[in-house]
Amino acid sequence: MSGTEQPVHITVSIGIAELTAGETPSQLLQKADEGLYLAKRRGRNRYDCCG
Repeated sequence: MSGTEQPVHITVSIGIAELTAGETPSQLLQKADEGLYLAKRRGRNRYDCCG
Protein backbone atom coordinates (compact mmCIF):
# COMPACT_ATOMS: atom_id res chain seq x y z
CA MET A 1 0.00 0.00 0.00
CA SER A 2 1.27 3.39 -0.90
CA GLY A 3 -0.74 5.27 1.74
CA THR A 4 -2.87 7.08 -0.85
CA GLU A 5 -5.52 4.42 -1.19
CA GLN A 6 -8.98 5.35 0.04
CA PRO A 7 -11.29 2.94 1.86
CA VAL A 8 -14.27 1.61 -0.04
CA HIS A 9 -17.64 1.94 1.70
CA ILE A 10 -20.10 -0.82 0.93
CA THR A 11 -23.73 -1.15 1.95
CA VAL A 12 -25.85 -4.30 1.76
CA SER A 13 -29.62 -4.51 1.59
CA ILE A 14 -31.38 -7.87 1.31
CA GLY A 15 -34.97 -8.88 0.61
CA ILE A 16 -36.09 -12.18 2.12
CA ALA A 17 -39.12 -14.20 1.07
CA GLU A 18 -40.44 -17.71 1.62
CA LEU A 19 -41.91 -19.88 -1.12
CA THR A 20 -45.31 -21.07 0.08
CA ALA A 21 -47.52 -23.85 -1.29
CA GLY A 22 -49.14 -22.90 -4.59
CA GLU A 23 -46.82 -19.97 -5.17
CA THR A 24 -44.80 -19.60 -8.35
CA PRO A 25 -41.09 -18.79 -8.47
CA SER A 26 -42.03 -15.45 -10.05
CA GLN A 27 -44.21 -14.59 -7.05
CA LEU A 28 -41.37 -15.52 -4.72
CA LEU A 29 -39.00 -13.26 -6.61
CA GLN A 30 -41.53 -10.42 -6.50
CA LYS A 31 -41.82 -10.71 -2.70
CA ALA A 32 -38.04 -10.77 -2.28
CA ASP A 33 -37.76 -7.71 -4.52
CA GLU A 34 -40.34 -5.88 -2.39
CA GLY A 35 -38.32 -6.75 0.71
CA LEU A 36 -35.15 -5.43 -0.91
CA TYR A 37 -36.66 -2.05 -1.72
CA LEU A 38 -38.28 -1.85 1.71
CA ALA A 39 -34.85 -2.39 3.29
CA LYS A 40 -33.34 0.34 1.12
CA ARG A 41 -36.10 2.79 2.06
CA ARG A 42 -35.59 2.02 5.74
CA GLY A 43 -31.92 2.94 5.68
CA ARG A 44 -29.79 0.32 3.95
CA ASN A 45 -27.39 -2.13 5.60
CA ARG A 46 -30.35 -4.22 6.68
CA TYR A 47 -32.73 -6.92 5.58
CA ASP A 48 -36.52 -6.99 5.38
CA CYS A 49 -39.14 -9.62 4.64
CA CYS A 50 -42.25 -9.29 2.55
CA GLY A 51 -45.03 -11.82 2.52
